[in-house]
Amino acid sequence: MPEIDADLKKYITYLQSLPRFEAVLTLDRILWLLAQLGNPQEKLKGIHVGGTNGKGSTCAMLQAMLSEAGYSVGLYTSPHLVSYTERYRIRTGSGAYQLMPEEEFYTILARIKLILDTHQIELPEPPTWFEIVTAIAFVYFAEQNVDWLVVEVGMGGEFDATNVRDWEYKIITNVTLEHTAELGSTIELIAQAKAGIIHLPKEETTGSKTRLVTACTSPALKVVTERAERCNLPYWLVGREIHTEMISTDWSGMRLTYERIAANGQVLQIADCVQLLVGLYQTENAACALGMVDLMRENGDICITDEQMRSGLQATDWPGRFETIAPVIIRKAFPHLQAERVVIDGSHNADGMRTLVETIQYFREHGELEHIVAIFAAKSDKDVSKMLAVLNPCVADFIFTRIHADVSSHNPAELVVLAGRGLEAASPEQALRLAEQRCTDETTLIVCGSLYLVGEIKKLFGMKKQWTIDSMEYNQDARR
Repeated sequence: MPEIDADLKKYITYLQSLPRFEAVLTLDRILWLLAQLGNPQEKLKGIHVGGTNGKGSTCAMLQAMLSEAGYSVGLYTSPHLVSYTERYRIRTGSGAYQLMPEEEFYTILARIKLILDTHQIELPEPPTWFEIVTAIAFVYFAEQNVDWLVVEVGMGGEFDATNVRDWEYKIITNVTLEHTAELGSTIELIAQAKAGIIHLPKEETTGSKTRLVTACTSPALKVVTERAERCNLPYWLVGREIHTEMISTDWSGMRLTYERIAANGQVLQIADCVQLLVGLYQTENAACALGMVDLMRENGDICITDEQMRSGLQATDWPGRFETIAPVIIRKAFPHLQAERVVIDGSHNADGMRTLVETIQYFREHGELEHIVAIFAAKSDKDVSKMLAVLNPCVADFIFTRIHADVSSHNPAELVVLAGRGLEAASPEQALRLAEQRCTDETTLIVCGSLYLVGEIKKLFGMKKQWTIDSMEYNQDARR
């Protein structure tokens, strides 16, 4: 890996020095900063995607479908696995998406630091790390003049740095327990925070057009829909207006049908949709994404054909979600790892683990999966007891490890005790070396527990470009 540029290192180090959160939840800091930058968010049209699980996959599907229709579409997501620039990508037409160049990241960050240094005395507290990373997104995509921006909520919704304006469209995928220290200890409280992306209208309106799609279920659904009704925002609900049905699935992807029931009772259908993202949970994510694009078309805000929607769905790429690594890549990096396949999945909470296990069980019932060995690591703030309770029954053997020396992770020895079995590894690389001894040509090796573990494993398999800022030293999300 090349040496990091001295100036870039200086600015990244500065960025890392900022707090990720402040005690007071407010949008005042980022709104002030964006005003200094000329309010770039006001120059953008966007789709705001919140919820607990499935946000990233849904965002990626949206970007791919809209770009297939010829639009230039920006995508801002979190976290990044290797480089900050993964958070910002643009796709136009049927071409490959492009990540933000590191030079652009450096230039915008330097501009922001100059503003903060100039106004240091008058600022009661500086913007947080995530607020600056988000401000960079709005500046970059406004300068690139994208037609649409897909914006993933970082945490919560109401006071999230992405919630600085009433975006044209909104998705709330689902709500389960997460970030309880920051958002609340019940699903209802967490749903209340996430529903904060639904804004009160600035003036009295009648006959508002539908701008929200949600796949929430009780008890979160009641909170979200009450907020929508209070804000005079009609919505489409997965399972009511919109449906997806999986027709078939295997290791190469799935085939599904999308349906919408119109107000007059007519059923509108897009059949024979193929997506390469594997995982039963992707049917719900596809429902949210297809439903949103269908809604935008229904409202006359975009021109897109059914075939372009199909093409976009099939072109969607979102790493680390039930992603299968090809044997040729496995053998090149670890020639003695004889596993039939390696699956990497970023599930990092109990509900995410349940959806992973549902897919595992489906493939097992259909004779496509036999012996399973799992490499597992999780950040120290995660409830691993619930995750392992879900995963333990379907795994033949565990290898527990740490994510990285710079990341606060659960102790592998404690995880062995919690699971009642398993091996300890000091690092992801050692975990793969132990897997070489435990896997046969009938083994599926599953890597799960943390998106950051997924990033480290992909680097070990040589699947990630060696970025200039490719280091956990520069990953505040992972190190918090």
